Amino acid sequence: MLQCLIFGYAASFDLNTVAYAVLDQDHSAASVALLSRLDGSGVFQRQADLARAKDIAAWIDNGRALLVIQIDQGFERNLLAGAATPLEVIADGRNSNTAGTALGYLNSVVQDFNGDWKGHHGQGGPIVRIVTRAWYNPNLDSRWGMIPSLIGTLTLMGTLMLTALSVAREREQGTFDQLLVTPFRPSEIMAERPSPTWSSA
Repeated sequence: MLQCLIFGYAASFDLNTVAYAVLDQDHSAASVALLSRLDGSGVFQRQADLARAKDIAAWIDNGRALLVIQIDQGFERNLLAGAATPLEVIADGRNSNTAGTALGYLNSVVQDFNGDWKGHHGQGGPIVRIVTRAWYNPNLDSRWGMIPSLIGTLTLMGTLMLTALSVAREREQGTFDQLLVTPFRPSEIMAERPSPTWSSA
């Protein structure tokens, strides 16, 4: 039970908080709408609104922000024109797994924003999106998949270790008291019996 609590809750692969900073050079309704989606997700927490591009390196190097999102001028204008609109994201690559997970979350938010924007502005025709819903564990918390697997793994390991230790003890003592109540056949028990050792004076 103690191992299930430690590994199930302490060793979690979920990323519940992503600290990020923003360099919004467009200050348009579209950029505000995109950033509001991030702030309302419950995962992304805005730490600062940067005013200069040279401040990005300091926030990443000091570890105060895992991501820095830079929105260039003309962001809303390009969206209204249906043109490709770049969105620059600088991630702290010193922890590649955490950065990759955070970028995956960000990509999901941006895709939802793109779909809603095209739908409201009539761009790109009908939008077809594949929505995946998890019936069990809808929030995809890793602990709900880790704890059941740990229970099965620990139970299996404990059973195998107890059986192995019991057989090893019987081999050391040279008795068959506990082996006789096992489902082993006599030939199997004899095959497992250790050969006698001889010592010379």
